[in-house]
Amino acid sequence: MNTIVTFGVILATLIIGLVVTAGEPLPVGRLSIITASVAVITAFVFYPISKTLWSAIDLIIIPLEPGEVDPRFDPSVPAEPTGGFGV
Repeated sequence: MNTIVTFGVILATLIIGLVVTAGEPLPVGRLSIITASVAVITAFVFYPISKTLWSAIDLIIIPLEPGEVDPRFDPSVPAEPTGGFGV
């Protein structure tokens, strides 16, 4: 998903650059630097969102089995009573 978004932003940057410079000599160097910068920034900014979305999709497709969850984080397992101060 991160790759798709990054490629979409690259395409949009190139199209906008070509429209803005229409009728003039194409500034290949400047357009390349801007496009590469936008691509790198987009990839880093969208990475956490992409990782979260793919993890959620994976959990929907392949749900966790009962033994795969640490009992401390499983809401279906009752908490062990403590002695008042975590003893």
